[in-house]
Amino acid sequence: MRPSFASWGLLALLLLQGPLLQAQPLSPALQQLLSLSSQRLQLADQVAQSKAQSGKAVQDSPREEQQLQMLAGQAGSHGVGAEQVRLLLAAQIEANKLVQYRLLSRPLPDAGQAVDLERIRSRLNQLNLELLRGYAPALAELRVDDCRPRLNQALQRQVRDDRLDELHAIALSRAAGDLCHWAAL
Repeated sequence: MRPSFASWGLLALLLLQGPLLQAQPLSPALQQLLSLSSQRLQLADQVAQSKAQSGKAVQDSPREEQQLQMLAGQAGSHGVGAEQVRLLLAAQIEANKLVQYRLLSRPLPDAGQAVDLERIRSRLNQLNLELLRGYAPALAELRVDDCRPRLNQALQRQVRDDRLDELHAIALSRAAGDLCHWAAL
């Protein structure tokens, strides 16, 4: 059973409001991975604006599959399995779409000029490659007994550092919530 939006919301509220968990050792590679994921999610606002202007659908299966295949094909050279990469990128894509759908469900402010979707996609492609490069070191940091507390602390820190609103905090939880499981694959 997939977690509902409400359960992700509860997790995000805990991340936003809860004190930092008992201090876990710093996980710089994990924190960098979450930072990249957060940057990727913040681009979802511009993607939503572009799609509102153009009338294009949020779902873009051909592009998603192309990105999944390309990055999974590079997995071995970065020390991770193709399936692990597919899982990470699919979670990033779904989290990004969560933000887009939520933003498009209400009137968006007029952006004035047209948003350049190709420029945004170019940045997304860069972030995808950076995520791939940082994935193996982050997984190595998570192959510990205290994976979940370590991940939760890192998520809290990222939400705080980036001053994420509730929507983006929920999306970040969605993008990274299964990292402990993926580290065990």
